[in-house]
Amino acid sequence: SLKSQVSRPYFPLVIFALAVANTFAVFLSGLVTTLFISTCVAVGRKRFAFVALCNAAGATCGFGLFVLLLQSHGTDWFRDKYPEVFGSSSWSRGEKVIAEFGWPGVAGLSALPFP
Repeated sequence: SLKSQVSRPYFPLVIFALAVANTFAVFLSGLVTTLFISTCVAVGRKRFAFVALCNAAGATCGFGLFVLLLQSHGTDWFRDKYPEVFGSSSWSRGEKVIAEFGWPGVAGLSALPFP
């Protein structure tokens, strides 16, 4: 069952790995969220902080890897590699929000449930 799997002692490390992967494969967002919540419920208060730390550390490491790729290859490489992302209407709307609101716009977009 799901509860028996997510309550295993190593499962927060699975959450960590999925959070890293989610940076590069955004379709994992729903899975990561579902497993994170399920794991928190299964382990209870005693290990909630560890599960949350693994999730946050995974996202941080994933974005750290993304920044390293960006620094080594440049933004043009990403634009050439993923034209559908940069050409989407969602990307355009995000750029408009950031241009209009600056850092508060970035914070607002970051808090939304889409990648």
